[in-house]
Amino acid sequence: MRLLTGPKAPDKPADLIIVHPNVRRMLLTQKAYVEAGRAFAYWAALNIDK
Repeated sequence: MRLLTGPKAPDKPADLIIVHPNVRRMLLTQKAYVEAGRAFAYWAALNIDK
């Protein structure tokens, strides 16, 4: 699929999925959730060790 603003890779049959704004937003949201979950797990493990 092509971007509405114009193709990012005109020589290829389709643009990369990461250049689509909504997909990029969803991936960044998932990244934030994973980083927060990891930080919480480290904090919980630290408190359990104490």
